[in-house]
Amino acid sequence: MQKMNRIDVVPYDPNWPYIFEKEAALIRQVLGDEMKEDKA
Repeated sequence: MQKMNRIDVVPYDPNWPYIFEKEAALIRQVLGDEMKEDKA
């Protein structure tokens, strides 16, 4: 794994929730029953 040396702070992007949900759906699809959701 590559070490990260820099963090960029950028303005809020209103598309982030959509992008997150799209990535989360892909992860759920790959992990299937192996993933445990925390509904706290």
